[in-house]
Amino acid sequence: MPLPADSILGQFVEFGVRVFFVISGFLITTLIFAEQERTGSLSLRQFYIRRTYRIFPAFYAYLAVVAALSALGFVQLLEGDLLAAASYTMNFHRPRAWDLGHLWSLSVEEQFYLLWPAIVLVAKKRRALHIATLALLAAPAIRVGVWVLMPNHRLGIGETFPTVFDALAAGCLLAGLRGVLGTNATYAAFARSPLFALVPMAAVGAVIVPRVSFQLALGATIQNIGIALTVDWAVRRSSTGSRLIGKVLDAGPIVWLGRLSYSLYLWQQLFLNRTGTHWVQAFPFNIAASLAMAIVSYYLVEQPFLRLRERRAKAKVALTS
Repeated sequence: MPLPADSILGQFVEFGVRVFFVISGFLITTLIFAEQERTGSLSLRQFYIRRTYRIFPAFYAYLAVVAALSALGFVQLLEGDLLAAASYTMNFHRPRAWDLGHLWSLSVEEQFYLLWPAIVLVAKKRRALHIATLALLAAPAIRVGVWVLMPNHRLGIGETFPTVFDALAAGCLLAGLRGVLGTNATYAAFARSPLFALVPMAAVGAVIVPRVSFQLALGATIQNIGIALTVDWAVRRSSTGSRLIGKVLDAGPIVWLGRLSYSLYLWQQLFLNRTGTHWVQAFPFNIAASLAMAIVSYYLVEQPFLRLRERRAKAKVALTS
């Protein structure tokens, strides 16, 4: 079945979210494995506390503002929106209002944070990577199964956790296998050659193949693997002194925007609404408003709680030393 022409843009938006999921799986797993190597164990309690300080304050501040705007009649929410958002189950909730709709991806992240560290703790590193491999292989079958057997749930494909966890799994596998890849002479030579450009090209090309059957069964997997290998290439090039990549990633504005990215993700939804009629939702005011609210959120909400987390960690170390 061919994809409708107007869905191509949506496919590229989904690709961007997929990149985020792969990177997230890679970073979180790298941190988890580093903690295990450093301490010989993994504290789930500390992991969840760190994630709570990082995610909850800015998120619930945004949710409170949207709830207030809804009560005042400035935004229109649908039944169950606030509950689904507050419980991080928005990826299973449809229909949903625009102003909270983007939180489906954060819900996927939170479900990943809940499950993956526990899997690593119980199964240990090697078996956890086996489970991630199984997830990468099983997700296409789950997507096809939902499409064929559960047509009423087709809109959730790519958002519900069982149909999208393979993107996170690809990042997890990259974190666990980077050492092996780094010692493989064939892979190292390929990564240094111009032929490596075929990897990101294949990932992007898989986005635009206009068949649902391909996207469900193979397209997402090609994208996940291509993104993961491209992330590995970029990290290695940066760490081995590539001036161009290093300069781009370390540029002040890029670093600053990276720090704002979470708050920007939360707040842009209120303003980047193509059907919105308020002047603040029109270009370029919507861009300025999104950035302004992200700055407020970062400096007045995120930063105070992150400093509190640091003070708590230092106090804990002082008590145990």
